[in-house]
Amino acid sequence: MKKESSFSKEYDELFEKITLNLFVTLQMKVYFLVGSVLLIGLFLFQSFYLPAQINNTISDFNKIMEEGNKELDRLDEELPYKEILPLRELGLKPIFKLNNTDAEPYQITVSKEKITFGNDYILTINSPNYTLDKDFSKGLKITPIERVSYKHRVPSSDVLSSYKFDVLNYIVNYDTKSEKLTYFTDTAYDSQVYTNIFISENIIDNLSIQVNKDEGAFYKVFPMKNIGNVQTGFIINAEPSDTSVDENNNSIPRTYVGLDKYWIFPDGMGIYVRQQQDFYGDLRSDDKQKSSMENNLEEINIFIQLFDDKRSMYTWLNDTFKLELK
Repeated sequence: MKKESSFSKEYDELFEKITLNLFVTLQMKVYFLVGSVLLIGLFLFQSFYLPAQINNTISDFNKIMEEGNKELDRLDEELPYKEILPLRELGLKPIFKLNNTDAEPYQITVSKEKITFGNDYILTINSPNYTLDKDFSKGLKITPIERVSYKHRVPSSDVLSSYKFDVLNYIVNYDTKSEKLTYFTDTAYDSQVYTNIFISENIIDNLSIQVNKDEGAFYKVFPMKNIGNVQTGFIINAEPSDTSVDENNNSIPRTYVGLDKYWIFPDGMGIYVRQQQDFYGDLRSDDKQKSSMENNLEEINIFIQLFDDKRSMYTWLNDTFKLELK
């Protein structure tokens, strides 16, 4: 006969109380206490020790940068030229304040006759005899950036495209007494010049020239009338070049002239073209002479004559590359 279970026993088995493991409970408490102590210790370490270490690291870094700048200053003094950012030195600024979050890459298209930028401006190339030598636009992503201000940075611009032009030159004669140049029309000959169009995400901080430290070397910026909201103008960089001699062994002075034509778009992105050549004569800047900017530029224009046929290098650049507003 099966033994009947009592009601109380079955009740106790059915609703048996759960027993706690005292060891596990104490172990968890110890873990919690140790973890709390570690967290507090880490907090105190970060609060008192790390700031001192970070301050020391920053101080050491600043000392290293200061020593590096001094060394770069010394090297700059030993160079025969000085690196100049002429647009920045003049104090030019973009017309519009750039918002980096809204800045988008320019949609640039290069062809033989023109360059479009995806906005209201077109750069046209105007010449009877020329070819598009190279188009580098496909590999470029040009997005406007804000001004860069740290010392001893290396300015850089990208070549957007390159063109080859046929120009007409003459055999010339320089008279050392009258300091006048004579050309002979029956000696005309064809030659070629290559001109690059440079582009920069921030032209004011990246258009750089190397100004020779020799006596007689100088540079000047000649701003022109805006084209819409685009600032434009010319930069001349001149320095005495190696002299030559005439048939009577008289020294003939020569001047190496670099001429840039620049365009600063409203957001700071910009382009420029640069042409350089040796010219007979001595071109010097007279800062004491109180002549107008236009008169100075006119004197330069006369000096750099016969670049292409009877056109000066200034006239040639101005006629060949024109920015137009749609």
